[in-house]
Amino acid sequence: MLLASVAGDGSFASLIYRRANRMMNERVRRALIQAHDDGDIVGKVLDARNTSMFTEHIGTMANTLAGLATKDSPYAGDRETIIHDAVWFCCRGLGFTEEAIRRCLETDPAEPSLRISAECGAQLFGGN
Repeated sequence: MLLASVAGDGSFASLIYRRANRMMNERVRRALIQAHDDGDIVGKVLDARNTSMFTEHIGTMANTLAGLATKDSPYAGDRETIIHDAVWFCCRGLGFTEEAIRRCLETDPAEPSLRISAECGAQLFGGN
């Protein structure tokens, strides 16, 4: 529906993005600053709105293309590998260190599956 809205008049997409920004950007901003202060992010801290939108766009397109037959997919690997790689890509793009990413993601090299630790999820989303 989001992509159909963008292809049309964009009103639904605009509504969704305004709501998402209103609900999450202050939490994301605080989390990014804290991660930088803790040394988990190096370099420039990106604007929370851009951070949210860049990562959302990667997720949206990856999910959209997941509906293609495996032989037609532009990605390499199975769904779990693609998710794992997308998370690493986004985190590295935000400036997270490899140590910080590893600390928050538990991966089994034999079966790459993504599980955000409760601690890291709570830090990002403001829960306990």
